[in-house]
Amino acid sequence: MLTSLLHQSESSDLLLYLIFTLIFAILALSINKLKQPVVLGQILIGSIIGILAHYNIGVFKQITSNHTLEFLAQIGSIFLLFEIGLESDIKEIKKSGRHAIIVATTGVIIPFLLGFYVLAPLIISKPSTSFSLFIASVLAVTSTGISVSVFKDMGIIKNKSCQIVLCASIIDDIVGLILLSIISAFSLGGNININEILIILSTVAAFFIISTFLGIYVLPFTIDKLISKISIKDEMLTLTMVVFCLFLSWYAEVIGLASIIGAFMAGLLIKEKYFVKYATISRQSKSQIYLDDSNSNIIHLISPLGRIMTPIFFIYAGMQIDIINALNMETLKLAVTISFFAIISKSLAGIILPRDFNRWLIGFGMVPRGEIGVIFALAGLKLQLIDNTIFTAILMMVIITSVITPLMINRVYKS
Repeated sequence: MLTSLLHQSESSDLLLYLIFTLIFAILALSINKLKQPVVLGQILIGSIIGILAHYNIGVFKQITSNHTLEFLAQIGSIFLLFEIGLESDIKEIKKSGRHAIIVATTGVIIPFLLGFYVLAPLIISKPSTSFSLFIASVLAVTSTGISVSVFKDMGIIKNKSCQIVLCASIIDDIVGLILLSIISAFSLGGNININEILIILSTVAAFFIISTFLGIYVLPFTIDKLISKISIKDEMLTLTMVVFCLFLSWYAEVIGLASIIGAFMAGLLIKEKYFVKYATISRQSKSQIYLDDSNSNIIHLISPLGRIMTPIFFIYAGMQIDIINALNMETLKLAVTISFFAIISKSLAGIILPRDFNRWLIGFGMVPRGEIGVIFALAGLKLQLIDNTIFTAILMMVIITSVITPLMINRVYKS
């Protein structure tokens, strides 16, 4: 009788999946009692959901494969980096630019050489150039989202070492895009197309130039024309910031960069320029959000969105590895080997910085591969450079580096 009264639809199923995911996000907060970053609890709970999905328990199989939830997870990563951009000081980023380039360069060269000359021959006795390039590139890339979320949870995002990690990981994302194009060229034709690489570099440069122009000139002009005509200024500022964030995220993804780079740029430009001035008008509004000239206060317009959406991103990331299916000696041995090289090679990224920087904090901040590692793994499978065993091992490496990073950052910073 009860089942006949229930109306089940795709939207009702999605609401149920979202309810379960947010309940697990609440449970993940309990890891804070163990003095560990919340993101670690979210990833671990996501992994548990993956195990339940393997055995087809309840609705967990549907949750892990739901494309709408996947999209919401991507939105979560976008809002995370948008908020990081809002919290970041562009003057401090400029100061850390030179050191960030050093870290990014070291964090690419060491893993790339180890991957090409050591790890690839360990996996396959006589690897092809394409395979060696692929393995080297998987070690060379860095994910921005995991580490900066840990830094944010710990309240150290404005620390100069953390700002270097933020800048260096974005540089590595761009390098990863170039490496992926080289791998594709090698696997399909065996030759590197210099013109294609130049086009990619030009496209990336154009992205930063156009984004900066929009943030400094077009967006303030548009807001200046609108704000005097609207009484509900807080709502207008919030919606305008979100639109700008999503537009730059879309623009970044269309040209092949990670959407989170666009989100970070949006936050950085909004925070640096005219929005704080416009937000001071909100003092006269009846809203409970009163903004002043302090740059950090504008974040209150956005942070509620991030608190809801960001946990979905990390929980969904933990869901994506079928741990049970991967529990065979060959895959485990391969995953441990790749993870060992992935952790060691990136942890040395800050090794040549001056002593006044927390070099190990920077190094371990560069360790996670996150969504960038997943993108590379999928590309390698599609290009037939790797088989399912290596693909699963790389995904396990992504999870292992995502789990170990919060632990090591927490330990290094406290020590």
